[in-house]
Amino acid sequence: MLKKSLSERNRDISTAMRAARVTPRCDASRQNLTLRLKKTEWLPICPAETYSMRTRVLVQAVVCLASLGGWSQDAPGPEAASRIIALENAWSRAAESKDLKALDTLLDNGFVYVDPDGRLMTKADVLADVKASNVQQAVTEGMTAHLYGNVAIITGTVKIRGVENGKPLLRRGRFTDTWLYRSGAWACVASQETAILR
Repeated sequence: MLKKSLSERNRDISTAMRAARVTPRCDASRQNLTLRLKKTEWLPICPAETYSMRTRVLVQAVVCLASLGGWSQDAPGPEAASRIIALENAWSRAAESKDLKALDTLLDNGFVYVDPDGRLMTKADVLADVKASNVQQAVTEGMTAHLYGNVAIITGTVKIRGVENGKPLLRRGRFTDTWLYRSGAWACVASQETAILR
């Protein structure tokens, strides 16, 4: 038997590969069509599986890169903790002065609040409550920021002075606020306050 030249061999391989692509079926036993390249080398040829696997890998790579790109663009800076504590103080001042516009900016549209009595309130409920309240002073103290990527948990205490039902009101509570950083700004998405009775 005469040895085939390299160009003849490549032509035979190309022909076999084209033939395999014309009928891209693999049997149920997962034994793919094979092409003998050398005496000891076998190349699996099943274009449907190759295309499917390549497509899956490409889609996964695109999703990973897109999520990393979005994460890096929407990441808070190193001053995030001090910024959020400043926002907490702005929240107290807005409640004292009944500045509903400022509160609307600070609170996310999906904001939820659990008050010391256990009542669940939405952003609209909180804004209406602030508008109707007679809070004269709201002071936050001992705040600590816990950062987790684009989420921050703030814990601290609050003292509220004012008038309720014609009587002086003095209330102390411990709060946990959850802030979310997105689209280049922080917004509070959840708050919970527990009364300090002693």
